[in-house]
This record gives sequence, C-alpha cells and structure tokens, in this order.
Amino acid sequence: MNSIYYLLAFISGSVLTLQVGINGKLLHSLGSPVLTSFISFMVGTIGLGVIYVCAAFLGVQTVPSLQSFSLPSWWVWSGGLLGAFYIFTVIFVAPKIGFANMFSLVVAGQIILAILFDHFGVLGNQIHSLTALKSVGVALLIAGVYLIQTN
Repeated sequence: MNSIYYLLAFISGSVLTLQVGINGKLLHSLGSPVLTSFISFMVGTIGLGVIYVCAAFLGVQTVPSLQSFSLPSWWVWSGGLLGAFYIFTVIFVAPKIGFANMFSLVVAGQIILAILFDHFGVLGNQIHSLTALKSVGVALLIAGVYLIQTN
C-alpha cells in the first residue's frame, strides 16, 4: 500500500510540469503573470471547494468547528502565500529560462531544504538524520543542476 504514496508523489511532480505549461499558455493570452497566477489559484480554489463540499456531504470529510480556525498560530496561514509565490515564480520564470533550467533549480531547492527540515525536525516533523549517502546525493544533485544549466 505504501507504493501508492510514492506513485502519487511522482505523478504530482509530473503534473507540476504540465501545470506550468498550461499556465504559460494562459500567460500568453493574458499577458500578466500576476493575473495568470490569480486565475490559476482561483480555479484551483473552486475545484478544491467543490471536492470538499461533496466529500463533506458524503460524510467522508469532517467539517471543522468555527473555533478550530482560531487555534493555529498566525503563521500557519502563510502556506497559501507561499504557494502563490511558487505559482507566480514558475509562470514568470519558465518562459525566460526554460522548463528544464527552472525545474532543476526548483527540485534542487526542494530537496536541499527538505533534507535540512528532515535533519533538524523543522515544524515538528520526525527527524531523519543527514547521512553520508544523502550528502553524496545532494552533491550529485548540485552537479546535475549545473550540467542542466550549462548549454
């Protein structure tokens, strides 16, 4: 059953490339990376809203109390802003440096920060120590990004 999580993670990464391509077409039509990002988020928000309401109606999703919205610290609400920054950045950057250059840097940033988060247990996550093999992996990742960036 764990293999489904790995497959979903891989598909999710693949879909990001498709999303950037689709948003690039929308950018070409609209001419504004900010408006394109806004529309991308708005369509995603509507889609998630429909899924949530359907799941709640079917009883497979619980509905939180209004009080539960006041429980988290203020900074946990920033995730949407970080997502908007990501969407805007890839919409803005992909046409200028290309998909491979952009995504090699995106993936490198994700993996390097993820390894640090794992090693230090950032945000209360379980600690997964940095090992020699992970360090070699990061070095190879950086080398791979360098090779992709050089034409």
